Amino acid sequence: MNLVKAEYFRDLDKLITEPIFVGNGIIDFERERRENMLTISISFEIAKECKVSDFLVFFKKLVENRKKQLEPNFNRRMIFYVWFDEQAAQLRFNCISAEHKIPPFNVEIKLVALDEIITDFLNSKYLEGIPLEGCSLLNHELEEQKNDRCYFENIL
Repeated sequence: MNLVKAEYFRDLDKLITEPIFVGNGIIDFERERRENMLTISISFEIAKECKVSDFLVFFKKLVENRKKQLEPNFNRRMIFYVWFDEQAAQLRFNCISAEHKIPPFNVEIKLVALDEIITDFLNSKYLEGIPLEGCSLLNHELEEQKNDRCYFENIL
């Protein structure tokens, strides 16, 4: 494994054990959404070295840790979800109480496999920012989309 890539994933591993806030239901939705969201950015250089499977391994460890953190709250269920925010050039993920049923987006959600989200992230031409001349074009493309692509799963 390339040294830069290895260092990148060592840094990501620190996110695995980030504590999550487990609310008491709908009333704590905003706090869960705010406190549990994490983001990942990547440079073109590192993205070229990465495979989707590298991130699948990372997310498997992350979800296992989230399940472990939920064990003391045996009566609480949460949804783990991942999406690619192309304008921010970030892979984002979060945990919210299962009472919310679906992730909180203001558009219709199209559920897709996690590897599709990761592929979009790694192949984005905007990983290091959107050039000024491309900004209005990207905004137009995003406005035309009728849904956001999102992966999610229920975790205990």
